[in-house]
Amino acid sequence: MQDDELKLWELYKKTGRSELLEKIVEKYLNLVHYHANRLHVFTSNVLERDDLYSAGIIGLMEAIERFDYTRGFEFQTYASNRVRGAIIDEIRRVDWVPRSIRHKSKSIDAAINAFFTHNGELPTDEEIAEE
Repeated sequence: MQDDELKLWELYKKTGRSELLEKIVEKYLNLVHYHANRLHVFTSNVLERDDLYSAGIIGLMEAIERFDYTRGFEFQTYASNRVRGAIIDEIRRVDWVPRSIRHKSKSIDAAINAFFTHNGELPTDEEIAEE
């Protein structure tokens, strides 16, 4: 951690001043955007990107409050895991379909696509089951 960043953390942890918190959030907001954009690809039909940003910001705020700068770890590494975890938790909270059903659905879609690619027509239910 660089000296100026270490001083920022020391001052924030001692005083809790909101303007210091804003500086930290601004510095690491790119982590929220990165993880929200990556995970939105998988959830575009379940959640809006803004919902993922909101969950990520909550994860970032929790990471800031729980981070111990005296241990010598990089905040970015710690926060990245917390942000991604918060977004995934929100996805799981909203998505009521179990993973096993999603996996089966993807398998069926793959079978339909493979059959269509090979035969040029949509398969019947029996042909899907065979595939």
